[in-house]
Amino acid sequence: MNYRMSSGTWKRRLIIFGAVSVGSEVIWQLYRLMRWFRTSRAIESEVDQKKMLRDARKPPDLWNTVLFFPDENASLPNSSRSQFLAYLKEAKMSMKICIYLASLKEFTEVIRRKWADGLSIQIITDYDTLTAHNNFSCKDFIRAGMTLYLI
Repeated sequence: MNYRMSSGTWKRRLIIFGAVSVGSEVIWQLYRLMRWFRTSRAIESEVDQKKMLRDARKPPDLWNTVLFFPDENASLPNSSRSQFLAYLKEAKMSMKICIYLASLKEFTEVIRRKWADGLSIQIITDYDTLTAHNNFSCKDFIRAGMTLYLI
């Protein structure tokens, strides 16, 4: 038996081997590129989705608003008190409130109305504030069924 190959057969096999090697590398690189593209688009859409959820909770122009109390001109429409109540009224999904003393009756009414509308409301306060004889708002919140956390 003659196992020797002619030089044309070697060349043909070498060309086929090279073509298969290059072709498989091209396919692998295309697969990696497609996988990276899908992942990067998923990350971008996840970031966009988080931004949309955040903006649904609170519009971007409200994120950095500073309010000072007590307010000298509480009756004016652009006072800190009216802005604060307007922000509370704009809540759509949930509220997390850290409170020491709620002496403003409108504040309590807005919170109770939002709770009745189905918003998730969590209130953080301390034990002394809760048990103070003149602080009825926290007790009203508990009676309404809101979650209250003591620190």
